[in-house]
Amino acid sequence: MTIDFAYASCVTIAPIGKGEAFTRANLWVKRPGTGQLLAEHFEGLLGRAAACDIGPDTQLTWDMVVR
Repeated sequence: MTIDFAYASCVTIAPIGKGEAFTRANLWVKRPGTGQLLAEHFEGLLGRAAACDIGPDTQLTWDMVVR
C-alpha cells in the first residue's frame, strides 16, 4: 500500500544482544512503515533494553522490547 511506504518503522541497523540498550548506533527508522513500531516510537525506545537477540535490519515488535 502506498500509505505504508510514506511512513517509517523502527529497524535495527546492527546486531543487538539480549539485555543491550537500544541506541542511535543500533536502531534507526526506515521505510516502509509496515512494522509494529513506527518512527514516532523511536525516541521512546532509546535506552530501553532488548528482550532477545535481534539481528541487523529487523523491524522491531513490542515482544522484542523489555517493558
